[in-house]
Amino acid sequence: MSYSIGEFARLCGINATTLRAWQRRYGLLKPQRTDGGHRLYSDDDVRQALSILDWMRKGVPISQVKPLLSRPIIRLGDNWITIQETMLQHLHEGRIDALRQLIYDCGREYPRAELVTYLLRPLRSKVSAHLPAVMTLREVLDGIIISYTSFCLEGDRKAPGYNAFISGWHLSDQC
Repeated sequence: MSYSIGEFARLCGINATTLRAWQRRYGLLKPQRTDGGHRLYSDDDVRQALSILDWMRKGVPISQVKPLLSRPIIRLGDNWITIQETMLQHLHEGRIDALRQLIYDCGREYPRAELVTYLLRPLRSKVSAHLPAVMTLREVLDGIIISYTSFCLEGDRKAPGYNAFISGWHLSDQC
């Protein structure tokens, strides 16, 4: 079966812009083209995209996935923990620009759902003591996450639409 880029994006849960980057920048997908130049994805492309997502869920950056796709599936160490530790170190050392840049870099390397599930939520839970100094670090981290979220929402907006308001006060979550 053949899928347009919009259908393929919905089917795999991957943003169309991300799919184009996977093709152009990383050479991970090779869709066919219509006479008009539009991309057509196959069922094999669906399997390939799901395999790519699987590697990314394991913590492998998108830039390192291509050589792994031709190998048999193996267990990798948890790269998510390494990234979390680096982010925590930046936060504790007051290297806010480095932390912000690392979050944005990870946002380009990983799908958003995995970024939130395997990186940002666990990171927030590691900064959860009810001590004033730790709460300040948590507020700094939340500010960067809110800023990144706004950046993503603005980048996804294709046509004028409703405004969104993101707030981080009076949080009572468990993290």
